[in-house]
Amino acid sequence: MKKLIISTMALFALVAGVQAQEAAAWVTSRAWAPAGFTLNVHEAVNAQEFYDQYRKNREVWDAIFTFMRDTRLDTLSVGERPLNAELGDRCVLRVTEGDTKPMPTQAPLFEHHKKYIDLQYNRTGSEVIAFTWPGYAVEVSEYNPVRDVQYYTALDMVYYRSTPDLFFLCFPRDYHMPSLNDGEQQQVKKLVVKIEYVE
Repeated sequence: MKKLIISTMALFALVAGVQAQEAAAWVTSRAWAPAGFTLNVHEAVNAQEFYDQYRKNREVWDAIFTFMRDTRLDTLSVGERPLNAELGDRCVLRVTEGDTKPMPTQAPLFEHHKKYIDLQYNRTGSEVIAFTWPGYAVEVSEYNPVRDVQYYTALDMVYYRSTPDLFFLCFPRDYHMPSLNDGEQQQVKKLVVKIEYVE
């Protein structure tokens, strides 16, 4: 029985490894990108989640990337609106403009979402986004289902720079703290696309 359990676990690990390789190859191949879409997804994005969510909700993802390809994003007005009437609240655009914030010196606050994935893209300017994950974070607020947000703090985190040639995807396990700077304040115009998360 013990050998059977070990063999089953090894099989699961092998399958998971193959799936991860398949997902990474899919992301690199840009099979998700419509013709003429030149932005890159950041290399730190969870390829398996991207692959799975795209397959479960392709209509929404295709509409987002086509919109980003065909729209002069720098001309979008600040505010929040659905991507289109057909998709409704399955996909919501949020355009913001403002200054980046200094790195927190204590008790950083990370956002966590359950119902939506965040696509974060800086149309102008650059910023730093900090990430942490379950197991490293401690909750400091209850989940707010209306705003789809819960806040955490953490001591262990990683930082990535967001620039106008790429975008980030923040899945429910990616606790994130955007709009930071590493010493030089910048004004950024930013597009955040709230994309429904499909279980």
